[in-house]
Amino acid sequence: MTTEQRLDRVETEFATIRQLLISAATYAESANRRIDELGTKQDRTQIMLDELGAKQDRSQIMLDELGAKQDRTQIMLDELGAKQDRSQTQLDQLGMRID
Repeated sequence: MTTEQRLDRVETEFATIRQLLISAATYAESANRRIDELGTKQDRTQIMLDELGAKQDRSQIMLDELGAKQDRTQIMLDELGAKQDRSQTQLDQLGMRID
C-alpha cells in the first residue's frame, strides 16, 4: 500500500468518524430537547395536580359543612317531630274531654 493510499484511507476513516460524531451530536441535541420538553410537561402536570389537590380540599370543606348542616336539620326535624307528637297528644286529650 502506497503512502497516498494510506493517506486516502486515513482521510476516509476521519470522514467516517466526523459523520459519526455529527450524528451523535445531533442525537444528543434531540434527546436534550425531548428532556427539556418532558421537564416542561412535568412542571405543568405538577401545577395541575396541585390545583386539583386544592380543589379537593375545598370540596372536602364544603362536604364537611354540608354534613354539619344536615346534622342540624335532622336535629330540628327530630324536635319538630317531638313537638308534633306532643301537639297530637294534647289534641287527642282535648278530643276525649269533649266526648
